[in-house]
Amino acid sequence: MLNFVYYTCWIILIIDCILLILLILAQESKAQGLGGLGGGMDLSFAGHTQRTAKRMTAIFAVVFGITLITILVIAPKVGRTGGGTLPDVPLPAVSLSPENVPGVSFAPVDVPPGVTPPVRTPPAPTIPVQAPPPQVPPQNTPPVPGN
Repeated sequence: MLNFVYYTCWIILIIDCILLILLILAQESKAQGLGGLGGGMDLSFAGHTQRTAKRMTAIFAVVFGITLITILVIAPKVGRTGGGTLPDVPLPAVSLSPENVPGVSFAPVDVPPGVTPPVRTPPAPTIPVQAPPPQVPPQNTPPVPGN
């Protein structure tokens, strides 16, 4: 039943959006914008053009809001087939001690009690820096006579 309401709301929302767009575009505006293309709604409502168009726009806007809120409330409760949540599978315990790191051997260090061993940091990599080529000032060569 919940699926039926959910998908029915989507259909109503799509139809409502299309009708709302058409209704707004067909209205006669003060500046004769897009409503001036077809002459507004003068033929559709026989004299009550602006008042009826405003009422219908308000009704379609309320229907839009109600269906959208209904979809947002129902969406988490609608059951989906072929996907959804992952099964509860226990994950293996992983220890991050130095002994569990493959390919790395740690030699024990004999440190007398009360002495803090020095911390060894690897040296920073050196990046060779190339000096820019020397700039030679332009030489003004005198013009060769006779050419």
